[in-house]
Amino acid sequence: MNSTTSTYSPDIMDFTTNKPNLEATLSREGEDIESSPSLDSTFSSNNNNNDNEDNKYPSLKTVFIKDYHPVWNVAFMSCGIASTYIFSFPYNHNEATRIIGLCMWAVTLIIFILVSLFGLLKLIHYKDFRWDVLVDLKFNLFFAPYSMGFSTVINMITLLTTHYTNDNFKLGLVIFWFVNVIFAMFASWIILVFIIKHTELTLADMNPQIILLALPLSVVASCGSLMTTTMDSNWRNVRQMMMVLTFLLLSNATLLAFIFIDIMFLRMLIHKYPPRPLQFSIFPTLGYLGHATWGIQLNFLNLKSYLEEFTDYSPAVTDTLRLLTLLICLYMFSIGFLFTFIGICINWHYGMPKFSKLYWIVPFPLLAFALGLNEFFKIHGMQTFKVIGMLYGGVGLIFVVGSFFGSIIYEFPWSDLKAYLQGRSHDSKHL
Repeated sequence: MNSTTSTYSPDIMDFTTNKPNLEATLSREGEDIESSPSLDSTFSSNNNNNDNEDNKYPSLKTVFIKDYHPVWNVAFMSCGIASTYIFSFPYNHNEATRIIGLCMWAVTLIIFILVSLFGLLKLIHYKDFRWDVLVDLKFNLFFAPYSMGFSTVINMITLLTTHYTNDNFKLGLVIFWFVNVIFAMFASWIILVFIIKHTELTLADMNPQIILLALPLSVVASCGSLMTTTMDSNWRNVRQMMMVLTFLLLSNATLLAFIFIDIMFLRMLIHKYPPRPLQFSIFPTLGYLGHATWGIQLNFLNLKSYLEEFTDYSPAVTDTLRLLTLLICLYMFSIGFLFTFIGICINWHYGMPKFSKLYWIVPFPLLAFALGLNEFFKIHGMQTFKVIGMLYGGVGLIFVVGSFFGSIIYEFPWSDLKAYLQGRSHDSKHL
């Protein structure tokens, strides 16, 4: 295994398309943006021994595996949180919204199977990719969305079993959750260590997507907190353990997130806006803030319930915890509003790009932030936050639907698949 240090360039973070000249495609007329190597050239240079490049017709491996990029994990993650949001829709919550949420969850599971299959096949067939996926920032950051997507699957199972059967499949969910905790720690801690040891970075390289390293911990923490809200007194010890673990995970995620936020602001002050292909990359910070506030508030509810059931507590204790939760969440919401404003300014500056996988980055953070705002309304009864949450959630759902159909139309390798089918037809005629 190659253990040499990887030199990272921000221009290499061209994960939005597999076609060359992304910058020329996304740039407005008259703008000169330094071109970067496409993923096609990156993959083919790394894996030139695995495919017959002289073959006139592509194989299925070439069509679906060779150019597969882990950025598609973001689609799995975004559809997953959309299903959670729709299923527990804050306005006119009825069976119709639950059915729509179930349909979105079905889409989530299909994407989950596809990204898992294609990612595994690429690791099997392309040996160099096994190292690149650990040390190259255009690959390794996307372990995080896979973990976060798995958390959304667990969230939906929790909501479904609670609503339809009242048999919460608790033991299975706890096992799934611990598996995802391990994967989240890999996507955060292990990948961070690989980056520190093997990837050469400058301040200019520290674009906002680096915060993806902190997100899996906050998302898996809020997932565990949601599960804990469904547990009764028979699960006392498990509830206690879950509250402690989710607090530790949230605390660690907060430490990492604010370190990266500080670096992010320093980078923008010195080097200005992120590169145009990364113009949406400011929004993942909202994903951390949304899940952190959601998890903090769910932890408050869990602790309040635990104190009421198992201790002789004073009401002043829960009142103090409620006030502390309110202040922490308001602080994080204010940061989220700031990042929303900065994100709008960045996209106003560049203009909306033509559709690409880049659009999948947006919905998860917006919907996560909406979940935190809606939970704040449920606990504190402030209607304004429910309305603001609906605005974030509505825009997030629009991006999910648009990204889904845009991916089918523009990102699916229709031309390569057509060439493969023509090759099959050509071969059959010569049998």
